[in-house]
Amino acid sequence: MIKLAIDAMGSDKGSSIAIEASLQFVKDFDVELYVYGNADELQSLEGKERIHVVKTTQVMEMTDGALAVRRKKDSSMVRAMEDLKNGVVDGVVSCASTGALLSSATLILGTMEHVDRPAIITVLPTSTKRGVILLDIGANAVNTPQQLNQFAVLGSAYAKGVRKIADPKVGLLNIGSEAKKGDDLRKETYKLLEANEVIHFIGNVEGKEVLCSEADIVVCDGFTGNVLLKTIEGCSAFMTGSLKEKMMSSTISKIGALLSKKALKAMKAELDPKQYGGALISGVNGAVVKGHGSSDAFALYNAIRQLYTFVDTKVLAKIQEELK
Repeated sequence: MIKLAIDAMGSDKGSSIAIEASLQFVKDFDVELYVYGNADELQSLEGKERIHVVKTTQVMEMTDGALAVRRKKDSSMVRAMEDLKNGVVDGVVSCASTGALLSSATLILGTMEHVDRPAIITVLPTSTKRGVILLDIGANAVNTPQQLNQFAVLGSAYAKGVRKIADPKVGLLNIGSEAKKGDDLRKETYKLLEANEVIHFIGNVEGKEVLCSEADIVVCDGFTGNVLLKTIEGCSAFMTGSLKEKMMSSTISKIGALLSKKALKAMKAELDPKQYGGALISGVNGAVVKGHGSSDAFALYNAIRQLYTFVDTKVLAKIQEELK
């Protein structure tokens, strides 16, 4: 049976969402959950079937980084990561500080062979309904061409292992489609990707094309990827809010909204980041999912579901095989 660790103390909304998500998840999946956190806050989980409460005394704050991993050895995050390293659990999900989670995963689990730095992977909805894998979305502020080349291999292995795409197409995020476009980072990366026989490189992808291109994977540095992701999320929130406002502006538009309710609901669900739950920290020796700090129980449930899929499909072994 798959065993998953949940850092209950990482979310902005507290441990209550971890309790709600855990109780629902064990109803829906044949899995064991290890929930790490303050014993008093997690009392309602005690004695629940297939849920184990692991009592910890420290909390990793949103402002904490690499040094806190050394100082807070009894934090829910570090204890969960140590148990993953020692084989007690098969994967970890946390909504805590990205910096602290990356540091703990890197320091405790270590990076895979041939990987200089881990990358965070997410999947965005597309007009083709196929979805596009984007990495890195914030693990690194600065990257080298060699690291972006490694990200392409990580993303390609993820596409094959999790999304079952036989020959995933890789694009490089850039300001133009021509090979000579962009700064030195993009130009040098283009050359490496073009020469990489492990991946199917299709060239540059502009920002306006990310959600509608033929690429299955879009590679970028972490700074650019994070800006792109948050811009898309902001535009999505603006569009749905604006559409709702216009639909409620008159009697006729309200009738139209009522007739279009099913389609509008489906569109909102497709654009809702909570549907995707979390993002995989790829390139480390363990299955680790980063949930959004503002996650509610629904988003955390989906992050746990993502982690379950990663473990169940043995994606880490497939990534390691691709990197050889």
